Amino acid sequence: IFLILCQINNLTLKEEAYNRVINNFSKLFTRDQINQIVDYVMEELYIGTDPSTIGNNLVSKITSMLTALQYGTVTIFGTVITTKLGLQGVNNFVNVLKNVSSNNLTPFMYQIQNRMIETKGENDTKQESLNDGLYYTLTFFSKKRFLTFSCRIKKHFTNYQWKVYYPAINDIVMFNLYNNECMTSEGVV
Repeated sequence: IFLILCQINNLTLKEEAYNRVINNFSKLFTRDQINQIVDYVMEELYIGTDPSTIGNNLVSKITSMLTALQYGTVTIFGTVITTKLGLQGVNNFVNVLKNVSSNNLTPFMYQIQNRMIETKGENDTKQESLNDGLYYTLTFFSKKRFLTFSCRIKKHFTNYQWKVYYPAINDIVMFNLYNNECMTSEGVV
């Protein structure tokens, strides 16, 4: 019934996407920004864009939609990191974030894209296919998945590096929800 109701107007699924993001990942984005991100990713998957391309383009899309206040939040994080770890510290963090995201999300995006191809073959409408893709995306992005993602990021850093990144990163990504369950590369929580 949940999926059927969502296929009628798509708002319930987007509400759930927004709630998942702000409760488990980040409070940085507005509801409209999250809706734009969801619409962009689902549409690109639907039309068959390669998931790696979607990921690369998504970074530009997110960057272009940030407000001055949001840029300020990101800049403060970058300043804290640069002060203690230099520019290499910022580059290192961004590279880890990109690699972990790509390694964890690209295979999943292919699965969603293949599911959308199936729904097209079943003569579902475009909106039904998009809703189906978003439904399965929400199934994937559970609190446990956010924990796994966070731990995979944290394990790339030494204790010292992580003490620099955390808690400053919490204004962008809510690592505070998962920090005590993840270890650094040196095996320390």
